[in-house]
Amino acid sequence: MWQVWAFALFMGVIWRGMPLAFHVRMIYHVLKALINSPTKVQLGGGPPGVKIRKFETVIPFTCWPDDLDFNFHMNNSSYLKLCDFGRVNHYLRLGVSGVTCSNGGVTMRFKREIGAMEGFDLRTRVIVSPSGFSLVFLGGFVLEVSN
Repeated sequence: MWQVWAFALFMGVIWRGMPLAFHVRMIYHVLKALINSPTKVQLGGGPPGVKIRKFETVIPFTCWPDDLDFNFHMNNSSYLKLCDFGRVNHYLRLGVSGVTCSNGGVTMRFKREIGAMEGFDLRTRVIVSPSGFSLVFLGGFVLEVSN
């Protein structure tokens, strides 16, 4: 019987590192974005008072132990995974219809490490190309810095 409990504990600890956990977390963020009153914004300018360039989404996260590398800070794949969550969340909250989204590339610049169990916000906003046919998602990891 103790083997069953040991296996359950082991699976509970490592479940977040499995590919299924990514999909479960993505479904969670999709549902959360759809429930939290999407703002309908048109690429041509949007409703009065809402500018697509000013619209920003903020998602709070924590750097869990399974997000760490051997130097005990968040590894690169975890940054990109969280950026995926931010892009999907922002895309759904924009409420843009008739548009598909694909990732053409990612460029990251690291200014400071995120350590274990450190809380941070992922802020995502959009830049629209002059032609209006492409969107560039800008994401930033904002840490609360205490003096």
